[in-house]
Amino acid sequence: MFSAMIGIGIISPIMPIFAEKFGASGIMLGLIFSGYTISRTIMTPIFTRASDRYNRTYFIYTGLLAYSIFSLLYIPANSILSVFLVRLAHGVASAMVTPISIAFIADLAPKNKEGEYMGTFNISLFAGFGIGPFIGGVLTDFGGLYSSFFGMFGLSMFALTLSLLYLRKDKPKSIAGPTQRNSISLLTILRNKVMKALFIYRTVRAFGIAGILAFLPILGESMNISIFSTGLVLSANIILGALLQRFCGKLADRYNKRMMMVVGSLLISLALFLMPDSGSFAGLLLLNMIMGIGSAISMPAATAVVVEQGRTFGMGSTIGLFSTAMGLGMVLSPTASGIIMDLINISFVFYISGIVSIIGTIVFIYLSHNMNLS
Repeated sequence: MFSAMIGIGIISPIMPIFAEKFGASGIMLGLIFSGYTISRTIMTPIFTRASDRYNRTYFIYTGLLAYSIFSLLYIPANSILSVFLVRLAHGVASAMVTPISIAFIADLAPKNKEGEYMGTFNISLFAGFGIGPFIGGVLTDFGGLYSSFFGMFGLSMFALTLSLLYLRKDKPKSIAGPTQRNSISLLTILRNKVMKALFIYRTVRAFGIAGILAFLPILGESMNISIFSTGLVLSANIILGALLQRFCGKLADRYNKRMMMVVGSLLISLALFLMPDSGSFAGLLLLNMIMGIGSAISMPAATAVVVEQGRTFGMGSTIGLFSTAMGLGMVLSPTASGIIMDLINISFVFYISGIVSIIGTIVFIYLSHNMNLS
């Protein structure tokens, strides 16, 4: 996953510039970013639910192979429509990789160590995606736009090779819970109060993350910050979060998970709201580091609660819903942010993301006030 996520992160700093090459407006830019997440959001619950019944390993193999092939299809793309279609295909491939890998690890997490296991695995996701934008900025500055797509292809193929060589071929059974179930419908799972609160929480968190990924390069450009420096800022955000994942995961196993989720969410909300007024590379870097700390505090706690619920409802189905919530936020944010940028300006993209994040945190606090998430 570390290798695969580097490949995904490589194109983050250059996608807005690549799309603008074809004359994409703010709305179209939002749709191009959303395309990846739209297809991923639709397909994630289907693939993860199927992986509860069949071997998760084969979904991961297929997804990584497809991801590698689709990486090269950006190169011949010659219109906004063709870029959008490639993004849709990429999202389908992603739905077979990341959420199912998370479910694979969750199967192995012992009771009362959910935070440590998920926090440790989150390092691969955060660190890979954090290093990716930095590498993408370097490749773009020195090798041109298309070099990043070749880099994504190579790293995805490397991840596939590692999986074929070392990933266990048998279907793992949870060592801490009952056999996975497919009889419980997704709607029934979502009616559960804990899952409902988690779904809303993850949607709002993803709303803020998507705004950063899609529009930070444009905000940086308005401050005369280079693509390389923007990539560095994104990397600092995500790598700092990665470094703290395991530590915060252990804290989540010992202390109140709900409180950690709230504190982390408020830090992220504050950083988003202040970002347009940071005024410089240093200010932008500091606020992104605060976001990284907020993510580290909140994510291991949230995923640990999801794993606990997965032992009741089926690990793949539960994690699939949690990932779908992320997808929903990442679809809504770029589209809404693109409209805001076109109608007002780039600064309001971040102001409104911060406000939405705060409101979402308040809703989560209300929904979860009488739940035992400790």
